[in-house]
Amino acid sequence: MRINRDAYITRAQAQMVTAVSADSIGKWRARGWLNADGERQYLRTKRLANGNLLYRLGDILDAERDTALNPNSRRGSTRPAAQLRATSPSGRRAPSIEAAPQEISSPRSRRLLAAA
Repeated sequence: MRINRDAYITRAQAQMVTAVSADSIGKWRARGWLNADGERQYLRTKRLANGNLLYRLGDILDAERDTALNPNSRRGSTRPAAQLRATSPSGRRAPSIEAAPQEISSPRSRRLLAAA
């Protein structure tokens, strides 16, 4: 299953897909996050006519991954940063996002993304 990383989802959907709090998603939008290269990134959003915000799915997935792997983040890992970028949990070299489509393994996440 390929994920449309350019799809826009609500904050509640983003919260379910990433299992982070709605406050964290709001902070990623307002303050951004640091990617693996130390560059600040921000969520791309669209505002609906009723004032609600939609968040780009690819940015949400990137923010979740980068903050989970960042040793300086409260969510960060205890592994060294160089090891986080270079290898996957199985010990093989981690593929780049552009090289391979990202897959969602959770059936719940697949249902949510299919509905978006």
